Amino acid sequence: MKRTRKITLADLYKEHRQRPTPAQEFIEEVARVTEKSTATVKQWLCGTYKPDALACKIIAKHFNVDPNYLFK
Repeated sequence: MKRTRKITLADLYKEHRQRPTPAQEFIEEVARVTEKSTATVKQWLCGTYKPDALACKIIAKHFNVDPNYLFK
């Protein structure tokens, strides 16, 4: 039989807040496959910088997308 947890609503909320969001997971995945920092990936997403050709190729291959449309 499954045991009932004894936890406050506030503590449940804290547990859920500590989980990464899908957006955070995406940024971490791109950083991992390109071997760049999450800060760098965020700058690419904001348009502050564009990744080099190798990073574009890696991202395109990983997500199976056309590299020519990634950073338009």
